[in-house]
Amino acid sequence: MVIDTIANRFGPRLRRLAAAVLAILLVVAVPILIAAGLAMRTGIEVDPNPGSQGRNDVDLYQDMIAAVRSGQSYYVAVANAHRADGYPLHPFVTVRPPLSAYALSILPNETWREWGLMALTLVTLALWCRRLADVAPNRVFFALAVVLLSSGLGLTLSLVPYALHESWAAVLIALSLVVRQPNRFLPSVALGLVAALWRELSIPYLVAMAAMAWRDGQPREARAFALAVVVAGAALAAHAWAVSTVVVPGDARSPGWLTIGGWQQVLRATNYNALLLLLPAWVVAVTTPLALFGLTAARGPVGRRLALIVFGYAFAFMILGRENNHYWGVMIAPLLPLGLLYLPDAIDTCAKAVRGLSDDERSAAPEAPSQASPGGAPPATLACL
Repeated sequence: MVIDTIANRFGPRLRRLAAAVLAILLVVAVPILIAAGLAMRTGIEVDPNPGSQGRNDVDLYQDMIAAVRSGQSYYVAVANAHRADGYPLHPFVTVRPPLSAYALSILPNETWREWGLMALTLVTLALWCRRLADVAPNRVFFALAVVLLSSGLGLTLSLVPYALHESWAAVLIALSLVVRQPNRFLPSVALGLVAALWRELSIPYLVAMAAMAWRDGQPREARAFALAVVVAGAALAAHAWAVSTVVVPGDARSPGWLTIGGWQQVLRATNYNALLLLLPAWVVAVTTPLALFGLTAARGPVGRRLALIVFGYAFAFMILGRENNHYWGVMIAPLLPLGLLYLPDAIDTCAKAVRGLSDDERSAAPEAPSQASPGGAPPATLACL
């Protein structure tokens, strides 16, 4: 996608030169990032942020569900719980939006809530499998696609607690992306909006979808996603006001999230994968750059959106989030592994870009006859996705 975009913007020779330079930079960047990752220690903890009394975030969220189910005011209960456990109340984003607590409190117990998340995950997996089956060139490629997809979604089936807001938001984003169609986009908008109301970290997803719809010449879809951004923003403003009504002088303040964690923080975040959790840390250091490299070749309507979303969140992880916020990586856990499926395309695109520059140089010399690019069967691709 990146190389093709550059190739379409300049004159024939200049665009081939630009595409070749970018291809070389990408090929050089991948081993550098792999080497940097191998030099780092990237641990992972499934239960994030231990509280001051040995409790953690998940315990706090479960308490909020129980409080709402018992009829208590969400904001009064959450303020008291934050103070009791030593959690900050400043700024307002330290308090999670109330939708999760209210929605999950409808279900009678933890078993129902766990099964609810599993059911949503399985529906998402089934729809992605159907979409991948339509574009996979062969059964082996399809089987690999299912394994990679399941490795990301598998977290919500067993490892990540249902009370973690990122769990639901991640699945809702993956579901929103796979159901999106050019002429049937409202289900995608609705699911994306629910994800943003569930966890405000999903708002950038809505922005990305609006931007891609505008780029693709889909004004109605772009307006729908833009409206979802406005609604999510208004809900966040209302949440900020509600938090302000229960804050008192002396409440703790968060140290902030602008930390510039760099590539190491990206690797911490991308540890959230059911397969990678079972493998040595060096596997993360190798597969993450390869997946990102693969996404540079994503060209289909789903692929371009997939690439923008994953790259956007990966960049955000580099500059935002403390070390103990690595669980934010759950947000892109279902999507990142799909980048590995685009590796054949990425390698082929880079090879063609460099080969195209070489062909230009040969054609510039009168004595040198032009040579056709080497043929061969096309690699397995997801170009239509």
